[in-house]
Amino acid sequence: MTGLRLFYAIVPSDAVIDDIGTLQWGPSGVHWTLPDQVHLTLRFLGAVPLAVAEALVGDTRPLTVAPFDLQLQGVGHFPSRGAAKVLWSGVRDDTPLQALRTALDKRLQAQGISPTAERLRPHVTVGRVRGADDGALAAWLASHGLYRSETFPVRAVELFRSELRPEGSEYTRLGRLRLSAG
Repeated sequence: MTGLRLFYAIVPSDAVIDDIGTLQWGPSGVHWTLPDQVHLTLRFLGAVPLAVAEALVGDTRPLTVAPFDLQLQGVGHFPSRGAAKVLWSGVRDDTPLQALRTALDKRLQAQGISPTAERLRPHVTVGRVRGADDGALAAWLASHGLYRSETFPVRAVELFRSELRPEGSEYTRLGRLRLSAG
């Protein structure tokens, strides 16, 4: 193997992960996200050379960003037009996430990873659509449109490995960067 498929993410509290489970019912033809796979992707790196992956795992210095609280709010789907492929819950205020992503990108540049031009669209994937009825999906979206989780603390960013499998991606935590105000 010449590299690892990696991403950085925030993992909600156990209480919020349990609460997300209340959204995961309704339309058949949706593969619901398992509790141990729930996360909010902050930066997807893709395939990273093994030496760079090892350096990322070994870098445990805190990120210079003050810890903050986050709340999930509402539901939606990707793509926004056409047939839904992903069901998600968004965030109430993404301002602290934008600052966190900027700090993470600066750290990654030191490892030779260029910043991404991809806009951060913070969300937690609730399920992946695999042949669900459009009417049932519309009813699910309408019935959960006002969803709000409790707030949860963001005190670290997790580094994950993503392995593609026939039954879906499998994620393994490889490292953690704590947040520190300075």
